[in-house]
Amino acid sequence: MKRHLIKLMTGLILIVIVGALVFTGCAEEEPPPPPPPPPVEEEEEPPPPPPVEEVWEWPETLYVGTMGPTSNNYATAVAWTTPMAADTEMKIRLIAEMEVSEMLAWVIQGETLMATWGGSASEMFEAIDIYATRDRGPQPVAYFYVSSKTDIGFVTRGDSTIKTPYDITPGTKIIYYVWMPKTIYEALLAWGNVSPDDVEWVPTSDIGVAAGMILDGSADLVFAFPTTPANYDIEYCPQGASWIELNAEEDPDGAARFREVYPGQTYGVMSTGMPSCHGVWGITAVNGYMVRQDTDPDLIYHLTKWLDENYERYKDGSPDTPGITLDNIMWLAEYNFKPLHDGTVRYLEEKGLWTPAHETRRQANFELLDLWIAAYKEAIALAKEQGLTIDPGNEEWIEFWNNFKADLPRFKMFPGLD
Repeated sequence: MKRHLIKLMTGLILIVIVGALVFTGCAEEEPPPPPPPPPVEEEEEPPPPPPVEEVWEWPETLYVGTMGPTSNNYATAVAWTTPMAADTEMKIRLIAEMEVSEMLAWVIQGETLMATWGGSASEMFEAIDIYATRDRGPQPVAYFYVSSKTDIGFVTRGDSTIKTPYDITPGTKIIYYVWMPKTIYEALLAWGNVSPDDVEWVPTSDIGVAAGMILDGSADLVFAFPTTPANYDIEYCPQGASWIELNAEEDPDGAARFREVYPGQTYGVMSTGMPSCHGVWGITAVNGYMVRQDTDPDLIYHLTKWLDENYERYKDGSPDTPGITLDNIMWLAEYNFKPLHDGTVRYLEEKGLWTPAHETRRQANFELLDLWIAAYKEAIALAKEQGLTIDPGNEEWIEFWNNFKADLPRFKMFPGLD
């Protein structure tokens, strides 16, 4: 019995020892615990896709109003529309017309997108002379871009005794163009204290004919651009050309009388075109292209952008193209009464050139134009009730309109944004 117990105990001990050895062997063969998982990194948001470049679809055809093929105006339009047509594949048509009022009427009626718009803007806005018709006069239009920065004056033959406005005397023969009002001539006469009834008016519709009349002495003076090719015929004749001095600094009273009749101009020393005008005081003007206010602003924006970015390609195309710059657009925005189009302003904002002061001036220009538009419509309605024919040749209508608009504030140049 005792021996049996000893064997049992011995067996149990062996079992415990073997079990311990087996457990120890199994423990050594177990793989190490897995390493801790790496910290969870937040996924970065993918970068935004690059902006899709705007694809602008140009219209199929563009109609541009311009003066006749012998004018700088036409050469300027050719200079920039030729590369633009090649870049955009637009068919650009130049519609030539020497009668400026007719050319501007095309824009108002939607027959052309734009037309050259120069010193005649104030006459159009105030329905003066040939603009006093039912469908012209003040209209909802705006400037789109500059077409030139030019000098303007009154040219005579070199041997003429007319050197200042005071040298104009009764009987002086003055050429006027039938397609523009006489207002600027009447302003010249006001400077010299001469009545328009005392001079002899010589009508013509052709710039070349006007130059010929100065050459042969059948007329004494004419309103002229010194860059116009036809006027160089006067420059190179044996007597040469001379220009009437409009020195506003030396004669502020005379200049004030001029502005009273024709307020939409500024004075300066001429330096372009015919050498005979260099150093002589004349009128300095920034001209531009007129469009309707409701013209697509996207189209005007892209036209403005193209003209600015491609300036080097067309700037030498005519005597006037060097003036087609953003600097001159900004000059207009500061000093001129003609409002700029929304599409043009959008580009100027993009370039960082437009300020709240510019916008304040622009809105004031719109408000003044709106005032005249409403007044003109009212005047036409009242004149019709009285049986008056709305025609520039009807003296009763012109007298009625002149009395009606007498108290309206006029369009004039500004000394600055202040």
